[in-house]
Amino acid sequence: VDGGAIYFYHSNSNVSFESSNFTSCSAKFEGGAVLINKNNFDITFKSSTFTSCSAKEGGALYFYDGNTNVSIELSTFTSCRADYGGAVLVLQNNTDVNFKSSTFMSCNAPKYGGALVFYQNNAHVRIESSTFMNCSTNEGQGGALYFSVGNSDLSAESNNFTSCSAASQGGALFFERYNSNVSISSSTFTSCSAQSDGGALSFLLGNTNVSFESSTITSCSAGLKGGAIAVGVSNSNIKFKSSNFTSCSARVNGGAIWLDTGNNDFVVDSSHFVSNTAGDQNKNGIGGAIYAGQNNLRIALI
Repeated sequence: VDGGAIYFYHSNSNVSFESSNFTSCSAKFEGGAVLINKNNFDITFKSSTFTSCSAKEGGALYFYDGNTNVSIELSTFTSCRADYGGAVLVLQNNTDVNFKSSTFMSCNAPKYGGALVFYQNNAHVRIESSTFMNCSTNEGQGGALYFSVGNSDLSAESNNFTSCSAASQGGALFFERYNSNVSISSSTFTSCSAQSDGGALSFLLGNTNVSFESSTITSCSAGLKGGAIAVGVSNSNIKFKSSNFTSCSARVNGGAIWLDTGNNDFVVDSSHFVSNTAGDQNKNGIGGAIYAGQNNLRIALI
């Protein structure tokens, strides 16, 4: 039923997998290949592959409970599928999760989080030097990544997102909730799309710091708002620095960036916007590069 290949139900344990292969593993509910259902658990996957694994939640891996350290390095997830979290779902508090130099190819979730889903409080998530290609959702948000977290830190550095798509918001990444810090740096987003808002990224946040630095978004599109990025936040700090937005489009407003709600500080520093457009042949859009429709908004263009 759960944990198609392996089910762990032990606390205070250390487990390591290296050069392991999981192929066509499946579970009716959670963790197509592996399910971890306990706290105070350290687990590492290194140089491992997960191919065509499936479940209702967490197509390959499912982590439940809390106080856990998860490390996934030099591993590959291909054609994994689940309703929620096509490859991995993390439902844990007080957790450190690290992905490094890993690849997610053609992973899919009909609901949300084509590759990864995180439901967490008081967590630290780091994704580094990883590739997400052709990951998608059929109905919801987060073509590659879906975060619903509070009081947490997300760091994404030197990652590549290509041709990821969402039926709703956040073609590559969707992030919601409050009191968190989000840092995205030295990453590229290419040909990602959302049928609603945020062709590459979508944020629905409160009391959160968002930093987007030294990154590039190219040829991303949204069916409504924010061809590259849609930001619906309040009482937050949003900063874009040394980044490039090229050939992004939205059918309504904000060819590159769409910003709404209020009481925010919004800074654009040393960034470039080239050939971004809002609107289509049937509708005149607003804000070819940036649309900001807020109350009590403080803007700095440097």
